[in-house]
Amino acid sequence: MAYTQTPNGTLLPAVAGADVLAGKLVTLTNNTNGMLPRAVPAASTATVVYVALPEDDSYNRPTDERFYLASEHGIGDMFGATGWTFETEQITYHKVGLASQYEATIKDGMRMIAAKGVVVAVTPNCYVDSADIKQEGALVKVASGSGNEGKFELASALDKPVGVVVGVFSDNRLSIHVF
Repeated sequence: MAYTQTPNGTLLPAVAGADVLAGKLVTLTNNTNGMLPRAVPAASTATVVYVALPEDDSYNRPTDERFYLASEHGIGDMFGATGWTFETEQITYHKVGLASQYEATIKDGMRMIAAKGVVVAVTPNCYVDSADIKQEGALVKVASGSGNEGKFELASALDKPVGVVVGVFSDNRLSIHVF
């Protein structure tokens, strides 16, 4: 459950450009159709980053997952390029909103919030685990290496830090102030 702990900062609406775990770092790119910017997992060279957060919603439960899609993705052309088919349709329903789930995956095409200048609580799957990163005052950067896209990693002052750890929870979640 990634969530902001401070009300100030920059919260921008965006569209997920790939599946991303809530609490991971993303960069914003221009959208080809001029709508909301696309958020993609941040590369280790990125210096302007945001934290991916699920959009708050007030939908009735259970909620059809397609409600979370940005309008440009929509449900699509009913007939498609191949015409009408009678395939079995599988729809995912959420009994709990994405913002309330412990480790929500924001799927490609879903509306989301890109947060910067806020303190966020992130789960252990959003950072590269080490004893030193679990210390208040530890600087963090965008992680490098395969499988670590968009994660926080311990940084030194010489690196390009994107935030600082301001708290550690007993369940290994971290509070990080993202610059």
